[in-house]
Amino acid sequence: MQKLLLLTALIGATLISNANAQDTGFYARGGIGQADPNENLLDNDTVLNIGGGWRLTPNFSVEAGYNDFGNFDIKGITTGRNQVSSDSFELGVAAKVPFGESGAFGQARLGLHRWDADIQSVAFGFGDQGTDLYFGVGVGYDFNEQFGFSLNFDRYKIDDLNINRTGLGAEIRF
Repeated sequence: MQKLLLLTALIGATLISNANAQDTGFYARGGIGQADPNENLLDNDTVLNIGGGWRLTPNFSVEAGYNDFGNFDIKGITTGRNQVSSDSFELGVAAKVPFGESGAFGQARLGLHRWDADIQSVAFGFGDQGTDLYFGVGVGYDFNEQFGFSLNFDRYKIDDLNINRTGLGAEIRF
């Protein structure tokens, strides 16, 4: 994870230093946050996400990404490995609205994600897959035309389970 953060920082520094870069509409994004399943028997865990997109207009884009929701420990079971792990690939649309000329913005996301969930216990293990809806909202700040940060809330549906993700994101535009 430290290598990923270092690589992101180096790419960001390179892009920020090139103030005359032509805007192609493409961007890369990444984030880290907290995943909170709506199930009382599962603990929270750290979530990582990475993705990219293409801004069709200044306010609308299509994007794809990967999410690692982490390993949720099953509460109340203290012997052996008892976890639920999940990840997903997503495809959706995003809207971005600037708040005047300040650099601050609001954003919303909506799409489908193909998830894979595994349950591991001392006594058994099994997995499941599916495709469900995700949506999210956020606020952020663009430091310049190539780089911005955001605070986001996203909800991913996984069968009957909702995973709420709250996190900090970064976006580098090419």
